[in-house]
Amino acid sequence: MYLPVIAASGYNLFYTWYGRQIFWIDIECIVMSLILIALKVVVILRTQGEYIRSIFDTEDYSVTQKVSKKYLMDGSAKALANDIATQGFNGD
Repeated sequence: MYLPVIAASGYNLFYTWYGRQIFWIDIECIVMSLILIALKVVVILRTQGEYIRSIFDTEDYSVTQKVSKKYLMDGSAKALANDIATQGFNGD
């Protein structure tokens, strides 16, 4: 959603000059889009980090009791969670 706005505003900057109001509107669109993209990235990274910390104990990398039993009822799911916590996810 933000990339077309940034592209159109950047394209318009080449066909106007700083004395016109549309020039400053395009600058504002670019700046606001970049700020919103940065904020979304920060929110995503923060919530991902909090989610991972809520599932795994950071001291010994084992699954804590905070995890609901409905997610780890299957033994293979619990083993996979422990493997990811101790060895990382390699995509295999």
